[in-house]
Amino acid sequence: TSEEQVAYLVRILPGNIEENQYPIKLNGITTIGRKECDIIFPDDTTLSDQHASISHGPEGYFLRDDGSATGVFLRAAEGRSLEVLPGNLVRAGRQFLYFTQSNGKYQVIHYNQAGKEVQRFDLGEKTLVAGRAAPDIILDSKDMTLSRRHLAITVKEDKIFIKDLKSVNGTYLKVKNAVKLEHGDRFRVGQQVFVFTLKEDAVLDTGYFTTQPGSVLQPPVKEPVEEKEKIAKESKAPIVEQEPSATPEVEEPPQIKPGELAITIQGLGKTIPFKKGQTICEALEEHGIEIDAECHAGICGSDPIKIISGKENLNELGDDELEALEDICELDPKECRLACMVKPTGSVVIEILPNNS
Repeated sequence: TSEEQVAYLVRILPGNIEENQYPIKLNGITTIGRKECDIIFPDDTTLSDQHASISHGPEGYFLRDDGSATGVFLRAAEGRSLEVLPGNLVRAGRQFLYFTQSNGKYQVIHYNQAGKEVQRFDLGEKTLVAGRAAPDIILDSKDMTLSRRHLAITVKEDKIFIKDLKSVNGTYLKVKNAVKLEHGDRFRVGQQVFVFTLKEDAVLDTGYFTTQPGSVLQPPVKEPVEEKEKIAKESKAPIVEQEPSATPEVEEPPQIKPGELAITIQGLGKTIPFKKGQTICEALEEHGIEIDAECHAGICGSDPIKIISGKENLNELGDDELEALEDICELDPKECRLACMVKPTGSVVIEILPNNS
């Protein structure tokens, strides 16, 4: 590719193998299809002649469906919730989920790969997990392109969100209009899967980044104090001494009363009280300690913790939590739990783990 090309597509083969790279035009339109396009796959019968395009302009790179018969699908990023709207179509494995709204209620309609309606589900506050062997929605037990627990569907504040649960083949949202592409985005057209890649700016030895090819971002130059005084005298401007900032108020840690149940968070140096019947997640949130909990049902695996001590004070591990820990978090359930599912009966010491789900 020429030096002007700053973005390209990487074709992904089955098994997540990277194949060819295709440059994207700068300040122009790159077309994808079976015939007379910049990127062509004449043997892919699921592609339209002019299937999709990527345009580049001042606002960035945008992927568009150019009226294809089978659609353009953008993969949901792992570990991040993606909002879907009524009228959106989502692909998981060879199955399709169509989101709709009727009489003020959200529904999801499941279609198989032949386009035949299979089942409908009402969406409410409860998080639903769909997949090949999922606890809530079994899409198709024989579709091996589905993961056992493929995606989660949640309604929050009257909005629908989906989250890919580390599925092998991904969860894809059909592109209705132009959608902005970010580095690392993966999308499907016909049988072709691509990763959109932006070339990284060069990093200089000084630790500063270039903003344009060939340009150098210089570190800010600090004026010596003597020079500042000289400038002030010449301009007859008074030197204003900055007043010392007020001492910030320090929040008092919660007081643990004798005999009170407590959770100690290793690494934060904090100990908080909790009430019987509370989950660890509820106690942390009550005391303003940040934890990335989404479904609060032990399904999404977004709030893993490590139990340092007090395992004997924990409630029993359930099947959903066990599967989330093993399949999504890839953690040992003998050492770790999900904060939203643990209701301790005695004091515990924990470590909040990063959310890698």
